[in-house]
Amino acid sequence: VPVITRTGDNEMEVLVYQDDEEVSLPELNCTFSKKEILPDALLSIFKVEENSGDSKGDTHVFQRGALLERGYLNSLYNTDNAWFEVVSYNYHDYDNELQGDLSETNYKWIADVHCSKKKHRLLVEKAKILRS
Repeated sequence: VPVITRTGDNEMEVLVYQDDEEVSLPELNCTFSKKEILPDALLSIFKVEENSGDSKGDTHVFQRGALLERGYLNSLYNTDNAWFEVVSYNYHDYDNELQGDLSETNYKWIADVHCSKKKHRLLVEKAKILRS
């Protein structure tokens, strides 16, 4: 689960997915490449390419991630011999590189975040502590 942050109006803003009343962090089913840090809907808006940083216009934000959490993920699919693990990073946009029109999507930059999922709330709090 990526926690993507930036500084706006002298306070930290978090990129969230907002659907009706539910607010959550952008989620992926799995992450195997740099390109999969973001859901596809955001890749084109922020102009992120798999070789991020190799050509002009690519963003460097996703090369500077700070580890927030790594470990066991409670899942119905876990067994005695196999289980899911999660790795969560905070990507902070220091240089305001993540520019794009989010108005036609369910993604928003929010300063005072209250995620619906407890795990997401904890990750946002860890990111705030890290960036304070």
